[in-house]
Amino acid sequence: MADVVVKICMLGDAAVGKTSLIRRYVLDEFSDRYLSTIGAKVMKKDVTVGHKGSDYKVSMMIWDLMGQQEFEFLQSTYYKGAQGGVLVADITRRETLDNIKKWHTGFSRVSPDIPLILVANKSDLKDSYDFQEGDIAALAKDLRLPHLMTSAKTGENVEKCFYYLAKEIVKRS
Repeated sequence: MADVVVKICMLGDAAVGKTSLIRRYVLDEFSDRYLSTIGAKVMKKDVTVGHKGSDYKVSMMIWDLMGQQEFEFLQSTYYKGAQGGVLVADITRRETLDNIKKWHTGFSRVSPDIPLILVANKSDLKDSYDFQEGDIAALAKDLRLPHLMTSAKTGENVEKCFYYLAKEIVKRS
């Protein structure tokens, strides 16, 4: 089995659920408590991916970056060396979807041509939607990215999101 170590960046506005998605994926935990990310935190999870008859152990180093746009000059430093990214919008706040293009542009400037996925998080809050799945699908089509509806609270599509990135990274290596 081949070993691959990869850097994945979580991208999106503050309070969209980036930290919660990572905690659900790595630790299988969820907390309603909000703690603002200062700087960057890194968590690791190993996943096995099959490709062309071989198994690859992918060690995902997942970087949780602060979501405040005013720290854009710092964020670009964190993007260097990334092999994948998750663009996260909060389905209960339309402006977080509207800001995705800025996140995508800033990240792609530093780390071009790497696998990205767009997610609309907090899908469990159906009564509070500020945009619909069709809106995220349209943006994903415009950016030429796959997309998923996710919930860090219930775990909906969280594994699928990160597995997609691991599989795409292995395909390209």
